Amino acid sequence: MELPPTTRWPTLRGYPDRGDPYRRFLYRYHAMLDRWPAATTEHLDSRFGRTAVTVAGPPDARPLVLLHGSGATSTIWYALAGLLARRYRIFAIDRLGDAGLGGADLPLRTGADLLNWLTGVLDGCGVDRAAVAGHGSGGWLALRYALAAPDRVSALALLDPVDCFGRPRAGYRSREFALTFASTPGRARALVRWESTGVPVDEDWLELFAAGTGVPRQLPPRQPRPSAAELRELTAPTLIMLAGMSRVNDARRTRLAALRRLPSAEVAVIGHASHHSLPYQPAGEVAARLSGFLGRAVGS
Repeated sequence: MELPPTTRWPTLRGYPDRGDPYRRFLYRYHAMLDRWPAATTEHLDSRFGRTAVTVAGPPDARPLVLLHGSGATSTIWYALAGLLARRYRIFAIDRLGDAGLGGADLPLRTGADLLNWLTGVLDGCGVDRAAVAGHGSGGWLALRYALAAPDRVSALALLDPVDCFGRPRAGYRSREFALTFASTPGRARALVRWESTGVPVDEDWLELFAAGTGVPRQLPPRQPRPSAAELRELTAPTLIMLAGMSRVNDARRTRLAALRRLPSAEVAVIGHASHHSLPYQPAGEVAARLSGFLGRAVGS
């Protein structure tokens, strides 16, 4: 599936001078893009604003949409994209209103706004139906989208999702709250290092995450957990991968809650992974599980 004709996103030299913090963010963002397989970053305009989408993989392959977590940017999928783009057409989307290459013209005030925005992006990409994978709050968005637009989602993969099957741990929530309302690069680094204790952190991505604190962002809409009744309406085959060393979710409790509410779902705990590392560490295990699941759910 081909995107409509667009302009390649400009290099750093092409950006207007919007202050050193913004230019540092762009530098870090492009450094992460350099680690992707052969890919292009396109931009799509909608009534909500301009959205950046990084695309990789054969144009005629089955589409796989990737939704990142808060502040992570779509570049965090670099390792999985390197493994999965051989078989799938990857569409990694920067969430509008969050750190990224896009720009919002209208605020996304509600969950319905987010769903309408995502529908517009998929329409702009020419994607009628796709497998959708989301990490963290991107998992919440992926799940909500599968519930709201079941005809658009052929399969669903949730990587240590937030606010889907229970509340995040109180210790993490308090630190995240502090970062949201007193955002600095140092606080961002400290949050990830604390949450990823005992797990290697990608330093290039961490510097991008920290630089994102200097980019204007919108407060995300409220993320109410889907009710048990809503989850019973889910039709998409679902894979849930939980980070065994996550300090965001309690992996054991979340696994039990997910199986209780979605008994047909496949649920796996990835032992040596934190919440923040899961999209890239351990990439081989995550890619193998995701690829196997997609093969069973939608075919190769």
